Amino acid sequence: MLARRNTLIHPSGERIETPLLIPSFSSKGLGTSAAGLSEISDVMKVAEQFLTDSMLVSAYDIHHGHISLPKGALTAIMYVDSGGYETSDLQDLSATYIHEVNPKAWDEDKLYGVLDQWPTFAPAVFVTYDRANEPRSLSDQIDAARKLIARYPKQLVAFLAKPTTKDQRFVQIEELIANVPNLAGIPIIGVTEKELASSYIERMKRIALLRFALDDNGMNKVPIHIFGSLDPMSVCMYYVAGAEIFDGLTWIRYGYLDGSAMYLHNVAVRRQLIHRTDGFARASALQTNLDILAHLAIQMRKLEMDRDFKHLDPEDTWLREAYNQLRTRVGRL
Repeated sequence: MLARRNTLIHPSGERIETPLLIPSFSSKGLGTSAAGLSEISDVMKVAEQFLTDSMLVSAYDIHHGHISLPKGALTAIMYVDSGGYETSDLQDLSATYIHEVNPKAWDEDKLYGVLDQWPTFAPAVFVTYDRANEPRSLSDQIDAARKLIARYPKQLVAFLAKPTTKDQRFVQIEELIANVPNLAGIPIIGVTEKELASSYIERMKRIALLRFALDDNGMNKVPIHIFGSLDPMSVCMYYVAGAEIFDGLTWIRYGYLDGSAMYLHNVAVRRQLIHRTDGFARASALQTNLDILAHLAIQMRKLEMDRDFKHLDPEDTWLREAYNQLRTRVGRL
């Protein structure tokens, strides 16, 4: 099993413990008020009283005023995504339909404008710039990550590997693995769930192969981040395959119950909230989802400690089967 725990030390001194489950916020696919604030701003107001450890926001949303951040640090560590998700047609696996995307002006200079103004008292992880209509070679992507590290030495940087041509659906994992020696010194290596592969088992396999390559090159303390994946079942499958950091929007779109994600308002029925308003049911679900994510992180750490699937509730049969299938495809497990 490739599940592991890690501690990243932020330049500020903040300790980042993995596995890390990061609630994400994005304006994509949500409504916008006449004042220009996205519906996600309302979600943040509900969630901010429960968020303590981490969160992910988009530099694109900050720049265009779709969300407003508090003047003080909201969580111990804040991920700042580069806006590639909001400006592309890419939909994560939890999306229920294809959202029409009509992005406002966005480029790398605007990203730097947000990052340059980031308050020094708020420890952050800056994600490398990506945009679907501006594909770059892998070497150029790595160079861009190093420039970001040099420009912002007081923050951490996450390298997000992307397809290198407009025709590619997936990151070329063989090329990424071949370039692992060139990733030395980059704190976090990431890829989006949707751009890994077209099936769960193949995504698990590619995560494991990347994990082995990093370990073989002395980078066993460099975590793999799977962007766009935060439902409890996917997180566990990718964790046993070697990933440690996860973020996504499922905690807003669905309700977590019995170790899986389901239609949010049906969760309200299961929790005996049929007498409450839809707004209350949603607010309650957001709080519960955050509590479940915190509990899941603890369960994952226990799993890593003694390699026993029983720590996951309500039962572990599905994860055992997923891991056994992975073992048949990756000889070193």
